[in-house]
Amino acid sequence: SIPNRRDGSSARAVLRLYEYFNSTGGAYCLIETNYARPVPGPDSVHTVIGPVLQELVQTYSGAHAVTVRIRLARTADTLEVVHDIEHILLGTELAARWETDLDTNGTLHTDDSGLEMHKRGLDPTLPVSGNYHAMVQSAYIRDRGDFEPRQLSVLTSHTMGVASLGAGQLEY
Repeated sequence: SIPNRRDGSSARAVLRLYEYFNSTGGAYCLIETNYARPVPGPDSVHTVIGPVLQELVQTYSGAHAVTVRIRLARTADTLEVVHDIEHILLGTELAARWETDLDTNGTLHTDDSGLEMHKRGLDPTLPVSGNYHAMVQSAYIRDRGDFEPRQLSVLTSHTMGVASLGAGQLEY
């Protein structure tokens, strides 16, 4: 779970890697009709807890060579997540998916221009690729709870696709 240091609440959140198999897609083009499958692993998990920083390192070394680092500084209110990708299997696309206990009702907010946020709803009549949206700088999902709403935000250093394909999910 991820603790909120301000009010003591927490949210259950798990980061998993998924893979889409495609034959017609390409660079900057996700053409998917089927949902992703979980990537097996990780092969190893290491945790470092120090006086300034906590870090969790997951290493995948099967068909994909990927290292995921999740860092939390003692004084920070944010997690830093770094994906180091050495190689992926030809014909696949990798997606990182946050699975949370937030009651989002399939709603996602994205910035497609870097200027303003747009509310996006899940459209089950569209294929997977039709529910992906551009994320220029950020995206978030927000809890619909009666109390203080909880939110999971993702900030990125480069434009990528983002989707919320299920309640409490955010994948990029």
